[in-house]
Amino acid sequence: MAGVENEFPEIQSLNADKVSLNEEQGKVSYVYRKEVPRPAFVFEKSKNDAASQGFITIVYPYEENNAPEISILAHAGNDLEKGNLNISLTINGTKQEIKVKLNP
Repeated sequence: MAGVENEFPEIQSLNADKVSLNEEQGKVSYVYRKEVPRPAFVFEKSKNDAASQGFITIVYPYEENNAPEISILAHAGNDLEKGNLNISLTINGTKQEIKVKLNP
């Protein structure tokens, strides 16, 4: 994929709980069977009970020095464990309501 090395993905945690973002060693391959080292990142969160935990991930590439403003607001009925996604997603002031049943 040409130009990938010049893209800047926005990475942020939108969880209300304490979540850490840690760098790990990763690899990428732009040519078949030819891996090169690159940084990778992982979100980590302490789990104190048997309740399930959920993460919402938004991958939003942007050009250098032009980071987007992204926010998520969960609405009543948003329950990832039951497969119900009911959120408002706002990117650079444009708001989208997303309501979907993920598990049939």
